[in-house]
Amino acid sequence: MLVELRMPSPMLNLRLMKDRLFRTTNIVMLLGLSGFLGSLYLVALFYQYGLGHTALASGLATFPEAIGVMVGGQVSTRLYPRLGPRRIMAAGLTAVAVVLACMSRVNAGPDTLWIMRGLIFVLGYSMSHVFVPAVRSTSSAILSSRSSPPITPPS
Repeated sequence: MLVELRMPSPMLNLRLMKDRLFRTTNIVMLLGLSGFLGSLYLVALFYQYGLGHTALASGLATFPEAIGVMVGGQVSTRLYPRLGPRRIMAAGLTAVAVVLACMSRVNAGPDTLWIMRGLIFVLGYSMSHVFVPAVRSTSSAILSSRSSPPITPPS
């Protein structure tokens, strides 16, 4: 870390962490992705061990999440200029929390698979409202830091 701070063009510019938006967005992404990816792992285990599905069937049953991310990404991209990152990410993380709470209440039954598929779609849709603003915000912070003059090493 000390070496990277002294380099004129470091591999990882740690000075970006001084930017409040960049720092906050990365922390939110860390927390959001932890819950999101953890839930996908646990849902796959639930399908296999709780419902008795094969690994292939379990993987295919979690696929609606990817469709939700694609659809939600289009929506959040259009909302970003009007609402900004804070509101979109707050709404997305709130929806993720609600969906995870609903998932925790699902029991094995005849229609469990379709309920979980719907919840997984909404989970992906909600999480895309965190992904898109976070990537856009961090990218703008990186681009603005590159427009400043390069840091020269001490003599």
